[in-house]
Amino acid sequence: MNTTCRVTPWNTFGNTAFGVDIDGDATTIGAGAGGLLLHFPYQTRAYGEFADPQGLNAHLISLEGWLGYGSDGNSLPIRLPSQIVFPNNYGLSVPITSEQLADLDAVRGTDPLYLSILLAGTARVPVSRAREEAATNEYGVLTSAEFPGEVQSVRMQGGTPVTLTISRERWLTILNNSGPRRYRLIELPLPVGNAIVGLLPILEQAIVLLRRGEWRDAIAKARQVVEGVLVETADRWNVPRPTDGHVKWCEGLGRRLENAWPDDSTSGLLFGRLLASAWSWTSVEHHYSPSIVSKRSEAEFAIGLASDLLLLAGELLDAHPQASNADKGS
Repeated sequence: MNTTCRVTPWNTFGNTAFGVDIDGDATTIGAGAGGLLLHFPYQTRAYGEFADPQGLNAHLISLEGWLGYGSDGNSLPIRLPSQIVFPNNYGLSVPITSEQLADLDAVRGTDPLYLSILLAGTARVPVSRAREEAATNEYGVLTSAEFPGEVQSVRMQGGTPVTLTISRERWLTILNNSGPRRYRLIELPLPVGNAIVGLLPILEQAIVLLRRGEWRDAIAKARQVVEGVLVETADRWNVPRPTDGHVKWCEGLGRRLENAWPDDSTSGLLFGRLLASAWSWTSVEHHYSPSIVSKRSEAEFAIGLASDLLLLAGELLDAHPQASNADKGS
C-alpha cells in the first residue's frame, strides 16, 4: 500500500506542491559505505496551479527527512540524509544500525511494521503571479519573486508525519537480508487460546538480545522457553515429573507420548527428542563450559531449537487437546 508524503514551499510561491508516493512493501536493505541502508523506492508528482506533468518547470531537486516508530509519531529518531532526486527516482536511502533494526522489530511484535515519516527538501517552483518587490524574511529566505513568472529554487516542507506500513512478510525479508549475521527469524502462528502462547514474548526477547550481541542472555531466554514448553505440555498430557530431575523427565516424555498416541507415535518421539536436545543445549553446564563453537553460534542454535520446539508443541497441543494416558506409558 502506497503512502503519500506531501511537501509544500516554505514561503508563498503560488500553490504548487509535490506528492512523494512510497510503497512500503517495496522496501529493501543492503550494505552501504558505512553500514546498512534501508532503501525506499518512490514516485513523485507535482500538483497545483502551475504543476507540469513533464516536470520541466515544477520538480523536486532533493529530499531529506526523518523516520520514527511507536505510538509517538512526533518522535523521529532516524535521520534521512539529504539526497538528490534523480530523473528515474532511484529511491530514498536511509542509514540504519543493527540496534535500530532490533528496536523496530521489538516494537512491531508479530504485526506489520508501522513507521512515521516526515519529508522536506528543495524544489524548482514556478511563481504563479506577480509580486510587489523581492524580499526575504528574517531567516534570509526569499519570499517574493524578483520577476513575475520566473522559476525559483525554494525549500519544501512536510506538514505532519504520515504512516508508512511495511508488511510482516516484507519486514522479515529485510531482517533476513540485513547483513553477514543472518539471524533466524521466528514468527509462530500459535492459536490465541493455546497454553504456550504466553512463551512467545520470551522468545521475542531472546531474538532481540541475539541481534544486540548479548549471547549469554539470549541463551538464558531460550532456556526459559524450553522450560515453559516442558511444564505446559507435561501438565496437559499428564506426564508426571520424576523424582530424579528434569533430564529424565525430558527423556521419558517422548517415549510416554509414543505409547499414548498409537496413531501418532512418531510425533511423540520427535517431540521428546527435540525437547531433550533443546534442554541439553540451553543448560548452564553446556553454555558456560569451554567450546569450539562461538557464543554467537551457540545462541543462534539455542533460539532455533527453542522456536522449533515451541512450534511443534503448539501443533501437537492442537492435535491432542485432551489429557492422554501418557502417565501410564513406560
